[in-house]
Amino acid sequence: MPEINELLPREELEGMSRRERKKQETRWRIYEAAVTLFSKQDYDSVKIEDICEGADVSNAAFFQHFANKASIILTYMEILKTTIGAKLAALGNASSTQKLELVSREIAKSNEETASFRAQIFGAITTGGAALDLEHIDTGITGTLADIIRGGQASGEFSNKWHPEVVAASLVGSWLVLPLAAKSSSFPKKPHNELLEIILTGLSN
Repeated sequence: MPEINELLPREELEGMSRRERKKQETRWRIYEAAVTLFSKQDYDSVKIEDICEGADVSNAAFFQHFANKASIILTYMEILKTTIGAKLAALGNASSTQKLELVSREIAKSNEETASFRAQIFGAITTGGAALDLEHIDTGITGTLADIIRGGQASGEFSNKWHPEVVAASLVGSWLVLPLAAKSSSFPKKPHNELLEIILTGLSN
């Protein structure tokens, strides 16, 4: 049975009991209302009451589904990781370069979506235990990237000169900093593309 804060993919809801499906549908409404509000106004100014109004639920219902407002940030990150994993699986036998390009596009999209609550995303990551799991190089997004790079090295697509975990951690660290640096008017409009090109150039040498 799903725990509080756990938001299951919509495609998994069909196999659930009517009661559990209703719970997840309500949780999705709360989550989507919250993220919409976070993206339109300052995170700190969004009240639980505002989220409940947007989702058409009571305050009590909110706390039946999410522990607090910050837990929605963690749920966003978990969904991002799950979405990337599903899209990578759908690529099948694609090249490692294509897989890295897909992850880069998803992160770039996420950075645009979360611009107004970037500080909360960063805070959740740096406090540890968050879904992106940056402190453990064998799991989360960092581990996924390392596996992609390792696969590219095994197939001869990438050079074995570089340590997969170091490259993966460098990519993730850069993705965290890019939204901050992008505030400068002189910064490139699509920095994720340029960053990935640098990484791919290095991996091929």
